[in-house]
Amino acid sequence: REPYDVLIADTARKALRYVRDYDVDLVITDQRMPDMSGVELLREVRQASPGTKSLILTAYPESVLVDDPPEAPIPPLFAKPWDEETLREGVREMLREAPDGRPSADPGVRTILVPVDGSIEPEWTLGSLLPLLKSDPIRIHLLQVLPDLGLHRDVYAYLERTRARLAMEGVEVSADVRWGDPARQIVLHARHAGADVIVLTAGLKQGWKTRLRRSLTERILEETEVPLLVGRPEVLTRSWKRVTVPLDGSRQAESALSEAVRIAGRTGACIDLVGVSPRFIPVVDGVVPYLPRIPDRTPYLAEIARLIELQEIPVEVRMFEGEPAEEVLRHVAASGSDLICMTARGRAGWARFFGGGSVAREILRRARCPILIRRTD
Repeated sequence: REPYDVLIADTARKALRYVRDYDVDLVITDQRMPDMSGVELLREVRQASPGTKSLILTAYPESVLVDDPPEAPIPPLFAKPWDEETLREGVREMLREAPDGRPSADPGVRTILVPVDGSIEPEWTLGSLLPLLKSDPIRIHLLQVLPDLGLHRDVYAYLERTRARLAMEGVEVSADVRWGDPARQIVLHARHAGADVIVLTAGLKQGWKTRLRRSLTERILEETEVPLLVGRPEVLTRSWKRVTVPLDGSRQAESALSEAVRIAGRTGACIDLVGVSPRFIPVVDGVVPYLPRIPDRTPYLAEIARLIELQEIPVEVRMFEGEPAEEVLRHVAASGSDLICMTARGRAGWARFFGGGSVAREILRRARCPILIRRTD
């Protein structure tokens, strides 16, 4: 039994009167009703009580999104017949939220958004990353984005099984289902949940990379500043004893240091500061173009290392010559690095940054260890 006071209305008009007369936190409505639709009711509810949350129960989700589309933000839809525990958890999560639509602030707890696709791979990825994530108090939101509408009973069953397994690890977990474009829905859900990190599995299934040549990770990076923790399905747990941070001398690259230092402080890991200088100048049409001499970055890296050591965190400096992505990946493999912390350029330079031969793109696609990456403008 849930600790809620419930008002039952047999018509939409009566429900609207309740909203106007009482301090209602959540409205749960059917879509097809005699006097007005669920979407029409929620439109009236939003005008009468902007802070009241809502969700729709319907056997015809198509009618909600196609025939009678609600205004943004779209309320959660639960298809009939729904999974009872998933609905309960959805209600609990909505009632935990603050009036502005974001979860109640708790500075000591990090919110982790984990998109899943119904396969075992995301669970393996999350399982391998969980010891790292649990270095802080966390709550996890599982999100499955479906390409089309429907009942999808197996999806709710899968989410409930996954939620129960994670709960046995002592983690607070909630689950949700959305429909539409995966990248867009993940970004919207991250914003709604106030996510601190989005955990992605490299190569998620269901054709998520077929719409465009860009990967799901690249598309999400275009639209959010939330850091992405990109991993691969692994059965073995990593030791989290070495973190690699590639630096090119820019302020944008340096912004990855704060998260690397935080992780190293929690896990006792050593930070490798990696710089790469080109070995040669390319010849174009038989002409060697003029390029300014690239200064030796070793003093620059040594100064950053000195500042990190002041926080009693072990740090090493590594300087290489060659192609940046190749040298970073070679170092990661040789050193047994457990994590790469790096940044990607913002929207203005995205086409260039993710163009042919891009360092970030090559590392994202080829690294065998997890990568914590965030966009910088």
